[in-house]
Amino acid sequence: YSGFAILIFLLIWLYVCWMVLLMGCHVAFLLQHPEFLLRRQSINHMGGELEEHLALLIMALVGRNFIEDRPPWRAAALAKHTRLPPRHVYRIIELLKQHGYLTEGGLTQPHLMPERDLSSISVQKLIRDIRSSDNELRLDRLEQHPYDKVAALVNELSQCQDKTLQHLTLRDLATAPQSSKAD
Repeated sequence: YSGFAILIFLLIWLYVCWMVLLMGCHVAFLLQHPEFLLRRQSINHMGGELEEHLALLIMALVGRNFIEDRPPWRAAALAKHTRLPPRHVYRIIELLKQHGYLTEGGLTQPHLMPERDLSSISVQKLIRDIRSSDNELRLDRLEQHPYDKVAALVNELSQCQDKTLQHLTLRDLATAPQSSKAD
């Protein structure tokens, strides 16, 4: 019976050692990435407006640092700066890279840079690209719907946005004066 008891104690000891090791890894990770401790992480899906806002903010921040020859942003620093769950920030960065707005540079610590000249990037096109990147339901199906008033309202909203953003580029956003409520 003593051999059987030793085996049970060995398994318990092994279990406790692994628990200590895994808890230590978890604590070390949270010390290096405190943004994962935020309570707002329960957000599963960002709405379209927040996605557009975040994409414009990321491009403006990256563009400003690029224009002013400051150190480039890293994805983790952007997540910390925006105070949003990192997975959402990383998702928007990936979308911006897929559409050719951002590129990553640096070998040891990747950083973000504009892929094209900021003067050539239309804010209107960027918003359309972010909107269209996640659409599973195509607009042509909605346009065939018999409610003309809804279609007219959506068309009018789109025209107003087009008129407002007609000549605005990312360079205009990146070089705009910052508000007084900086982080």
